[in-house]
Amino acid sequence: MENNLDLTFSSDHIKNGSPLPMKVNVPKTIYLIAFFLFFMMGGYIRAIQHHLIAEFASQSFAEAVVLFIIMLSIALLIAIAFLNRTALIIGAVIMGLMSLFLVSGLVSAIYMGIANMPMIIGSFIMIALFSYCAWYCGRKRTLDLANMHAAYKKHHAMVKQVQKSFHQR
Repeated sequence: MENNLDLTFSSDHIKNGSPLPMKVNVPKTIYLIAFFLFFMMGGYIRAIQHHLIAEFASQSFAEAVVLFIIMLSIALLIAIAFLNRTALIIGAVIMGLMSLFLVSGLVSAIYMGIANMPMIIGSFIMIALFSYCAWYCGRKRTLDLANMHAAYKKHHAMVKQVQKSFHQR
């Protein structure tokens, strides 16, 4: 039996199943998605802040709500970077919704006649990026990778705990 816990991820282990959880290398694409989501959510948080300040007379309430949204956004980004399955699903839903909002905004801008060519091209690029990020975070292979990562972390923590208890005896 092989005790090397530092093996790298292979797609054969997802298909065949492995008796021991394997170490998973986090794909670089996840970091790019988290980076992209960080900057895009900043714009949406700013828009939410302006709407809250306009709606409520209490600016302190609006600032507290915005601070809470910022903290949730940062927690989501960190969880996505650490391949948390739930965060990947939530991120896929959020990015899919952002893509739909961009499509509806672009259609309404074209309908009202206020859209120019750079705006249309930029919107298509952003829609494509959000759609790709949503697809990547929600695809089965990425979610299986997140499951493997969680199983490895759990197994590794149990091995460390057993080793610690053996050394204490």
